[in-house]
Amino acid sequence: MLEDTIQVIKETESNARNVVKDADIKCKQILDDAADRAEKVKIEVMAEIHKKVEDLREDARKKGEEYHKERMLELESEIRLLQEAALKNEEKAISLITSQLT
Repeated sequence: MLEDTIQVIKETESNARNVVKDADIKCKQILDDAADRAEKVKIEVMAEIHKKVEDLREDARKKGEEYHKERMLELESEIRLLQEAALKNEEKAISLITSQLT
């Protein structure tokens, strides 16, 4: 009977070691899976961030081009007005000089 009890204790200890060993293996697998998922999520988040940055950069570029075009149109208009004013002043100067000469 003592031998039976010792045998049961040995089997129980062996089973306990196996349970702990299996738990360690499962724990490692869970941690490895979690690390893999975390890396995938990190890669996805970084890709989204890069996409958003590129979208913002493209939007800023388009807005910059639009602003540049608008400003160029304004400048062209101002140049035309200055040219017209210069022509008028030139005509006045020619008239004044001609009147002074006669």
